[in-house]
This record gives sequence, structure tokens and C-alpha cells, in this order.
Amino acid sequence: MKILVAVSIFGLAAGPAFAWNHQTDFRGLEIYDHETGTVDLQVICDPNGAFIPPIFSAEVAFNGIAYEGDMALKTDAGTFTAQAVNGGVSAKDAAGWENLVKAFRSSAKIELTAGNQTYKIDTGTPFPVSCGAAE
Repeated sequence: MKILVAVSIFGLAAGPAFAWNHQTDFRGLEIYDHETGTVDLQVICDPNGAFIPPIFSAEVAFNGIAYEGDMALKTDAGTFTAQAVNGGVSAKDAAGWENLVKAFRSSAKIELTAGNQTYKIDTGTPFPVSCGAAE
């Protein structure tokens, strides 16, 4: 089962902040979205163990196309790296997952570099939950 997570990020120009959108699906999965047009972010958390083992994943998409490759996420707290594989980052890559969640939780303003592009993200608020990452 492939779980996609879309994170929304917008291009280099600053724009209005949009908060994380949150919904809970019928299985109890917590789904967080942030969309601004150019970049889509979706983070899926499994806090109640709907799946065994629980599923924690994220997808980063640019213009509707899931990204594959290395990413650097820069915030005031530092620079965090992760790698998107098969269109996403999952908790199976413990270090990458920890970095992704730490970046999102450390600030609402994130500079994401993926491929040869850099995007400024303003989610309005830092990511609200640890989503399987160590606090």
C-alpha cells in the first residue's frame, strides 16, 4: 500500500501563510496537508496504530509531481536533510523521517531545496505533532 503525503510549498516569492489542514480518516490516520500551488505537502501519522507496524509518511510534490531525491530543509533551528524515495519519505528511513519532522516542527518558515530549486514555505504554524519521530 502506497501512502502519499503532499506538502504544499510555494516558490521563492513570499506569500500569505496557510495553516496545516488536518483531517482524520475512517481508520484513525491523521492527515496533515499544506498546499500553496507549486508545492504540496501531505504528512500521514498513525498515532493509534491503525496499521501494524504504524505508518508514518510524507509526500513532497512539485506541480502535482511527486519528488524523488535529496532534500535540504533549512529553518532557524538548522538544516535538516531527507531523501524522497518512491515519491515520499517514510519512518522506515529513521534518520530522514526524524529530520523531516524536526524541520517542520521547528518553524513555520522553511526553505526547501530539492533538485536545483529552492522554495520558501510558510505553513502559518509549526507542524503540531511528532508523528512517530522522537521528541
